[in-house]
Amino acid sequence: LKRLKNHVHIDCSALINGKYLPDERLNQIIANSGKKHVVVAHDLGGGKTEFNKLVRDKYYGSCGAGLSHRVALTNQIANRINAVSYEDIKAGKDGKGAQYQRLSSTIHSIDKLVGRDDCQQAFSGVLALDETESVASEFLQSTIKNEAKTLNAVRQACEKSSLTLAMDAQKK
Repeated sequence: LKRLKNHVHIDCSALINGKYLPDERLNQIIANSGKKHVVVAHDLGGGKTEFNKLVRDKYYGSCGAGLSHRVALTNQIANRINAVSYEDIKAGKDGKGAQYQRLSSTIHSIDKLVGRDDCQQAFSGVLALDETESVASEFLQSTIKNEAKTLNAVRQACEKSSLTLAMDAQKK
């Protein structure tokens, strides 16, 4: 975070019932501030995914990509945010020829999506990195086959996106 120059931190005390960001605050942060990176740190079940969906739909034409570290989680995210999962794209269940507005993938497969013409619309909206600490630990544990290629793909996705959300549950 120290290297990000254009970010905002939303404290839990700013939320309604500990879960929901007031509309006027959301407008201030997203629409009027020019922020490119937003860190969303809140308890498990605190509404981070719903925040992602709201911001994506309200400000970015329903376009977005969700990334995490586990296939099961990315499939769950795909269902919650009404996105096509990389697994479905790979299996050919994707309605070939379509431009994807919303997609979900693991960090391990981002390099296969970020350059695809049919994924550019999704990457132009909100890029949501879910469970960012776990995503980072994939690099530390050497479970990523080609770290340089994957990091470059993440960098490209961040550059292409209008907004990057780094989301994780706060540790108490």
